[in-house]
Amino acid sequence: MTLQKLGLTYYGARVYVTLVSLGPSDATELAAESEVPRTKIYDVLKRLKTEKWITVEHTRPITYTPKYPRDILEEKKAAFNSEVDDVSNQLSMLYDKLMDKEIPKVWLLRGMDNITAKTLDMIRRAERDIMLLGALYSANEIERLKTELSYAKKKG
Repeated sequence: MTLQKLGLTYYGARVYVTLVSLGPSDATELAAESEVPRTKIYDVLKRLKTEKWITVEHTRPITYTPKYPRDILEEKKAAFNSEVDDVSNQLSMLYDKLMDKEIPKVWLLRGMDNITAKTLDMIRRAERDIMLLGALYSANEIERLKTELSYAKKKG
């Protein structure tokens, strides 16, 4: 049940749903309608009050009223989203620190022959897929790439 995912116990969820269905009620009526044991009903109601799912009116007998569901669920959603954002920020900072320490895998290549040689080497070492993107290939480079790509294709 979704209410349990939001932190309510099984009995707490039953009592809250019963309260929403019945409206303001006393503990005896809630225990009977929600099928929560009378021995547990006061503990359940106390927890619901502490977690702000219900309000309590000190009448005789004490009357319990559910908070408007949309309001309480929006509060829970906002609190959850805030916690997720906090965790995301903390983990991202840790990750960024780690990445800052990592040596980037970058080659500094100058000259068309060096670029072509590195491209051909990567094609030879490719194990699965090859994808070439570019608009500026020299005629000599195209022929060398075609030859190497045909070998790679035969290799699988």
